[in-house]
Amino acid sequence: MIEIVLGPSYIFRLSKENILDYSEFSEKQHKVDELAEWTADFIISRGYKAFAQSVE
Repeated sequence: MIEIVLGPSYIFRLSKENILDYSEFSEKQHKVDELAEWTADFIISRGYKAFAQSVE
């Protein structure tokens, strides 16, 4: 999911310059973790088993 969240310009810079922008990456990773937690909670609320594979 990270590849979808990070912008095309970030992916392009990473592929050409191989330089990570840790602040942008960390910010997006945190948002993806929140989305994973929300999605798992939503699935559980529908009566299914689920867990998020996130840092939290």
